[in-house]
Amino acid sequence: MSLSTGLLIGRGLGPQTYGDFVFLLGTFAGIKQLLDMGSAHAFYTFMCKKPRGRKFVLSYLVWQGIQFFLPLIFIGLLLPKQWILEIWVGQEKGLILLAFVAVFMKDSAWITMSNIGESFRLTHKVQFFNLSIVGTHFLLVLVLFWTEHLSLNFLFGFIFIEYLVAVCVAFRIFSGNMLEDEEFDGKNIWNDYFNYCVPLILFSWLGFVREFSDRWFLQTYGGNEEQGFYGISYQLAVVSLLATASLLRIYWKEIAEANENNDHERMSKLHQKVCRFLYMVAASISGFLIPWSEEIVGLFLGPSYLGGTAAVSIMFLYPLYQSLGLIGGSFLLAVGKTKPKVVLEGLVLIVSIPVSYFILAPADANFPGLELGSTGMALKMVGFCVVSSNLVLWWISRNYGWKFDWGYQILTLAGVLMLGQLSFVGVNYLGSIHAMGLFLKGGMALVIYAIGIGVFLWSVPWLAGLTRNEIKTQFSQTIQVLKNL
Repeated sequence: MSLSTGLLIGRGLGPQTYGDFVFLLGTFAGIKQLLDMGSAHAFYTFMCKKPRGRKFVLSYLVWQGIQFFLPLIFIGLLLPKQWILEIWVGQEKGLILLAFVAVFMKDSAWITMSNIGESFRLTHKVQFFNLSIVGTHFLLVLVLFWTEHLSLNFLFGFIFIEYLVAVCVAFRIFSGNMLEDEEFDGKNIWNDYFNYCVPLILFSWLGFVREFSDRWFLQTYGGNEEQGFYGISYQLAVVSLLATASLLRIYWKEIAEANENNDHERMSKLHQKVCRFLYMVAASISGFLIPWSEEIVGLFLGPSYLGGTAAVSIMFLYPLYQSLGLIGGSFLLAVGKTKPKVVLEGLVLIVSIPVSYFILAPADANFPGLELGSTGMALKMVGFCVVSSNLVLWWISRNYGWKFDWGYQILTLAGVLMLGQLSFVGVNYLGSIHAMGLFLKGGMALVIYAIGIGVFLWSVPWLAGLTRNEIKTQFSQTIQVLKNL
C-alpha cells in the first residue's frame, strides 16, 4: 500500500512538484535527527530492558513536546523570510510549517507509540495500526488523485491528521493498561539518558548535516525534477525493505533482553540468522525488479519519469545493505554501544557530505563537480551504505569474538542478479517469437524467477540463515494457512 500510494502521489504531482514534496520531507527528517539527539533510541532501549511506568513515559513525552514547539517558534516567528527562502529553496512558510508538523507526527510521535507497543511485545497491534494508517492514507490519496485535487497542502494535512488520530488511540491501547505507577527517580533517569545519548549527539548533528545537505544540493543544483527522480527511486526501492521493517523492532527487543541476561550465544545466533535472512529477502525482491526498472517506471509513473530509470535501477540495490545497516545499528543501540556507532557511522557521514557536493555540483561551479543529478545521488547512497553497514558488522564481530560473516553477501547478490536477468531475457526472447503483453511477460518472468529462487535456496539454505528442515516447515505452514483462508 505504501508503494502504491507513493506511485499515485508521484504520478499525480509530476516530477517537479513531487520533488518539492520529497525535499520537504527529507529536510525535516534531518531536522528531526538534530533535535532528537538519540533520545528515541534510548527510550526504546530502556523500555525493552525492563518494565517502565507512566512517569517514565510522560517524562519522555514532555521532551518530545519541546522538540515539537521549538521549530514551530523558530521557523514561524524568528527566522527571517529571506533565510527561509534560501534554506528551503523558495518554498512558502505556511507549507514549510505544515510539512514539519506532518513529519513530526509521522516520524516522532507515532514512532514513540509504536516503540511503546513493541516494548510490551504487542507487535500484532502495532502492525494493525500501521496497516490502518497506510490503508487510510492510500484511500485518501486515491480520492484526491481521481478528483484531481492532489496537492502538497492536502498531502501534508492528511498525514498530520492520520497520525494524530493514530497516536491518540494507540496511547490508550498501548499504555493505558500496561503502564503502572512507579517510583520515579528523575536524577537517575537523567543520568541514564545522558550516558546513553552523549555519544549520539554528535552523530545526530552529522546525520542532520548529511540529510539536509544531500537534499539541498540536489534541489539547488539538480532542480526539483532531479529531486523527484531520486525520490521516486527511493520510494520504489523501499518495497525490498518490507521484511526488515517488520522484524527490526522485534530483533532489537530480543537482543536487548539477551544482552541484559548476558546470553552472548543467543545474541550470536540471532544476529547471524537475521542478517542472512533479511539480506536474502531484500536481494530476492530487488533481483527480480532491477531488469524491469524501465518498464516499471514507464507503466506506473509515465514517460515524464523515464529520465530517472538509471537512478531506480541503482537504488534497487540500496535496501540490501540498508537492511544490514539497520540490523547493525539496532544491535549497537540495543546493547548500549553508542560510542562505536558514532565513530564508525560518523566517519562515513563526514566523508559523504563533500562527496555529495562533488557528485551534484555543476561543472562550472567555483569548485567543479560531476553534475550527475539523481543518478549520482543513487550511486553515492548505495556505495556509502555498503561501506557503512559492513564496517559496523565487522566491529560487532570483532568486539564479541565472532567470525565476520560477509561471504553470503557476494554469493546471494550474484545469484539473485543472475536469476533476475535470466528470467527477464528469457521472457523477452519468448516475446520476440510470440507477441505478449507486458503483464503476461512480467507474470511469466516472476514464475520463472520464483522457481529459480526456490531451487537456489534449497541448494544453499545457509545463505538465508536457514536449514532445509526450516524451509520445509515454513512451506508446510504457509500451505496450511492458505488452505484455511
